[in-house]
Amino acid sequence: MCSILICSFSSYISLEDSRKKIYIFTYYFWEGKVEGLSLIGIVKRYGGFTLKVERLEIGVVSVSCIRGPNGSGKTTLLNIIAGVIKPDEGRILFNGIDITKTEPEKRRFPLIKGEKDIFPHMSVARNISIARRVGKNDLERIMEILGIDGEIARKKASELSTGWKIRVALARALASNPRVILVDEGFDHLDNEYVKCCLKNIVEYTKEKGILILTTTHKDLDICEKTIVLKDGKISYIADKYMQQST
Repeated sequence: MCSILICSFSSYISLEDSRKKIYIFTYYFWEGKVEGLSLIGIVKRYGGFTLKVERLEIGVVSVSCIRGPNGSGKTTLLNIIAGVIKPDEGRILFNGIDITKTEPEKRRFPLIKGEKDIFPHMSVARNISIARRVGKNDLERIMEILGIDGEIARKKASELSTGWKIRVALARALASNPRVILVDEGFDHLDNEYVKCCLKNIVEYTKEKGILILTTTHKDLDICEKTIVLKDGKISYIADKYMQQST
């Protein structure tokens, strides 16, 4: 939720001096609905580590990236958003609705952790169709965007390279008609040439469909419209293409 400050004032004549006016300002806050993902007061403790996110808004942007050193809490944050891990404190909202207690399968936030997300004994086509919730035209477009032709589709997933397995996982996530796609360093396994030429096509599709992408990464990805930097379990910096701010 977003608080918007609204101000109004009234003028009164002082009883002691009719030439003086006293202006009384009234302030109030309006709680408005924020489209997108909101994290409020999130805390997760385990071992000697604590992840603490006081407030994070991921609104209309298509792609946001989480960066930071190993052990800073990036993967834990994705798991909390996906619903795989429950926070000790705080709330998660999507389009203004509290989903903190919503089960992972009902959130429609597929989480791509790597090549282990696909079924090695199945064909590529079967891996993608098993989660399909989009029409034929959208499915064909997804396959084209990710470069999955008929020859690749007929292969067993176990025959693919790591980069291709990530593409298949992305295709399956897109075909599931998601609201948010969470990628844990998956883009880091794609070769730089593919990242430069093809990821923009994925972004175009997700923007058209209103899908948010949130990924952890160690790379400088041009597709990132917002970058969230974690350090020691806290957000140390947030930047986007239009402005920069410290938190």
